[in-house]
Amino acid sequence: MLDAFLALLVPPRCLACGVAARDVLCAACRAALPWLAGACPRCALPRPCAPCPAARQAFSAAWAPVAYDGPTRALVHALKFRAHLAAADAMAAQMAVVLPRDGPLSEAPLSEAPLVPVPFAPARRRRRGFDPAELLARRLSARTGRPVVRCLRRTDDAPRQVGAARAARLRTAGVVATDRAPPAAVLVDDVHTTGATLDACARALASVGTRTLGAITYARTVRSA
Repeated sequence: MLDAFLALLVPPRCLACGVAARDVLCAACRAALPWLAGACPRCALPRPCAPCPAARQAFSAAWAPVAYDGPTRALVHALKFRAHLAAADAMAAQMAVVLPRDGPLSEAPLSEAPLVPVPFAPARRRRRGFDPAELLARRLSARTGRPVVRCLRRTDDAPRQVGAARAARLRTAGVVATDRAPPAAVLVDDVHTTGATLDACARALASVGTRTLGAITYARTVRSA
C-alpha cells in the first residue's frame, strides 16, 4: 500500500535514462542490455579469450549475464551508491539465469555450493552502511535457495593476527578467510574486471580448505577490440 501511494506521488523512473517506467529499467533500456552469449566458462569473457586471463587464477569457473556497459552501469551504480533494493533484485534475477544448476567436478559440486559475498573494505562499509556484494548475494539466495556464508573479510592495512591457528586465518592480498569456509563456494560480486579481487578471495578460501571455487558477478568488463 505504501509503495503504491509513493508511486502516485513520485512516479518511478528508469535508473538508466530517467523516463517514467514501471520497472528499474524502461523497455528501451531493457532492450539495450548488453547480454553476454558464448562466454568463456573460465573467465566469463566473450570468446575467443586466448590467452584466458583466468588461466592462473584460483577459481575454476566464472559467470556474468551482461557486459559492464550502457544500462548495466546504471544498475550497478544504483546498488553500490544508493543501496537500491529494486536494482539488486533485478540484477539477482539476471544472475540466477546464468548460475549453473548442475556443476562439474568433485565431492562438493558448484551446483550445490553456497554463496560467499566478496567483502567490502571496512572503511567503505562504515561510510556507506552496507555491503553491496552481500546484498546482491542475499537477493540471489532468495531466488536460488543457496545459503549465504560470510567467511571472508577485508583487512585493509591491519597487522597480521598472531596465534590464530584455530581460526586458520590467512592474509591474501588483504582478504582473510576463516575456518567456517565451506568445501565448495561461489563468490558473489557486482563487477568482474581483471579478476584480481576474485582471485584473492578464492586463494584465501583455498588456504582454509575450500576445494571447488566459482565466481558469479552481475557484469563483466569486456576488453575493447
